[in-house]
Amino acid sequence: MTQKLTHLRKQLDEIDDGILVLLDKRMKLAVKIAEVKKKIGKPILDIVREEDLFQKLKDRNKKTILPDEKMLEIWGKIVELSREMQERC
Repeated sequence: MTQKLTHLRKQLDEIDDGILVLLDKRMKLAVKIAEVKKKIGKPILDIVREEDLFQKLKDRNKKTILPDEKMLEIWGKIVELSREMQERC
């Protein structure tokens, strides 16, 4: 049983590493988007885009075991961080 637990935790560590890499990529893209927004005079906050994103995520979430509320809470933090990164540009 201990070996199984160790193996499962190793899988979690690998997934965590992948999530971190993807979050880094997302933040780098958010910064690039901010640069474009500034050049074209568009505000950082785009409520319509965020609402559309959250609706798409809720639709996709039907295939997972995550409760919508918790998934949206996590994504809300990701979007908030993206906005903060954009505002720093």
